[in-house]
Amino acid sequence: MLIQVQVLGTRRKFWRLSDNATRISRKLALILRSQHSVGRCLAAPLQVSNVWIGSTGSVKLRGASFSGKGFSIERVRDDYRNLSKVLQALIRMSGGDVAKLPPDYRAFLALLGDDNLMMEDEFLIVNNAALLPMKNR
Repeated sequence: MLIQVQVLGTRRKFWRLSDNATRISRKLALILRSQHSVGRCLAAPLQVSNVWIGSTGSVKLRGASFSGKGFSIERVRDDYRNLSKVLQALIRMSGGDVAKLPPDYRAFLALLGDDNLMMEDEFLIVNNAALLPMKNR
């Protein structure tokens, strides 16, 4: 998920997320946002085992259920905090070092874990600049 690329015209290199990694991150955030918009949150904390990534890069949640019972902003915050943990675990599982994450993606993960997150901030999450493919930057 993390790849090292060379800075054009120099011998220096830097780490960035692959386009597949940003697509996976955005799709998972979109799934949560769509459920939150109809008043539903995850019934149990999101786990890495709930994330299914197909060979074509499609992303789905399996074994995760959503419930409208007890819907609140605290539960929405918990969903995004757990998403942050899952994304970091996926990066580690792919052989990446979380310490080498680019600053924009670190800021994205910090936004997911923000204790002051509001429902209006979901727009900022799914449309975060860190989730843009490199060809669109």
